[in-house]
Amino acid sequence: RDKIEELLTEKAPEENQYIEVIGNSGNLLGLAYNVTGFVKNAVYISVGHKITLTTALDIFKSVTKYRNCEPIRQADLLSREMVAKLA
Repeated sequence: RDKIEELLTEKAPEENQYIEVIGNSGNLLGLAYNVTGFVKNAVYISVGHKITLTTALDIFKSVTKYRNCEPIRQADLLSREMVAKLA
């Protein structure tokens, strides 16, 4: 994680920039995406079942305005609201 933060600071310090994450084997593991401009908040994007890294990145960018993708963010906001009402 420290190495990735160091690389993000060096190569992708601004929001909406990313770097490739390469494993010790030399294989591309995914991307570290700097959503907020604060490298400690980087989001990791990787391939999935029948989805390419390019497609995963496109989907992520289309549903993300904040650090978390919007459906997860909305669920988190709703759950916090419900907990506050119960307290």
